[in-house]
Amino acid sequence: MKQDLIVILDLGSTQNTVIARDIRDLGVYSEIHPHDITVDEVKALQNVKGIVLNGGENRVVDGQEVEISPELYNLGIPMLSIDYPQSECGKKLSSLPDQETLKKFIFEECGAEANWNMKNFIEDQVELIRQQVGDRKVLLALSGGVDSSVAAWLLKEQGYEVVGVTMQIWQDEEEEAKEAKGGCCGLSAVDDAGRVAEKLGIPYYVMNFKQEFKSNVIDYFVEEYLRGNTPNPCIACNRYVKWEALLKRSLAIGADYIATGHYARIHRLPNGRFAVRSSVTAAKDQTYALYNLTQEQLAHTLMPVGGYTKEEIRAMA
Repeated sequence: MKQDLIVILDLGSTQNTVIARDIRDLGVYSEIHPHDITVDEVKALQNVKGIVLNGGENRVVDGQEVEISPELYNLGIPMLSIDYPQSECGKKLSSLPDQETLKKFIFEECGAEANWNMKNFIEDQVELIRQQVGDRKVLLALSGGVDSSVAAWLLKEQGYEVVGVTMQIWQDEEEEAKEAKGGCCGLSAVDDAGRVAEKLGIPYYVMNFKQEFKSNVIDYFVEEYLRGNTPNPCIACNRYVKWEALLKRSLAIGADYIATGHYARIHRLPNGRFAVRSSVTAAKDQTYALYNLTQEQLAHTLMPVGGYTKEEIRAMA
């Protein structure tokens, strides 16, 4: 990323997106990260000019203050704490800063430049995708919605070979029942995805995953429900259908990656393992449904929209 970056650490505030937007309005890029981010993870970020410790009414959990790693104070990066009394940084505020105070911190203390805008941000993000993918084939799970459609566009803009795929998971039912259930892989999704693929000029296919969905999602849900449990069908579908089954089929036909429109990011740790990271804003984050993906699945997955807010994705659409 060529743009300067201000990192916002979520310490219990309900206004993380507010301060992030205020910083971006000044022409400086900002990202929201969890409070337990490590020093190595901060160092892995590019062009970090400042850190905002954003506390709030939820910073106390079970009577204990949420804390950050003490090592972060020794990085030599300017810090600003907001509603976080136990902060060890020199600049402390009890509430969100006004525009002049924020400008002084961003430009004078952090030395950041107003070099961020949507156009160059998209260019940088797509370049990151290119570095990950190279010139390989990507199968994109296409629902026809905004998120997966923009994911397809981001990948295609840099000349990658993108193939759109909708998974057929509906069972042997009447047409009216299939249409009424809708969802991310219903009949209406096929129509919408087909139109998106045609507009983007990418190949599009519907793949049959009826058996995988029945055995891993429907049967599992019924069995667990009868046991008195409350299973989450979406998590099972992600793990065993949208990733395991789709990835196996994708690799079998010569693709190197699958891509989705999830608001999450994949981060490679110093030890070589892959981890699921939150999206850039807590207002739209889907990591909770991806916690059980395997290392092999993460190594072959791209999530292009995870570096954007929902508003930015809508603007691109």
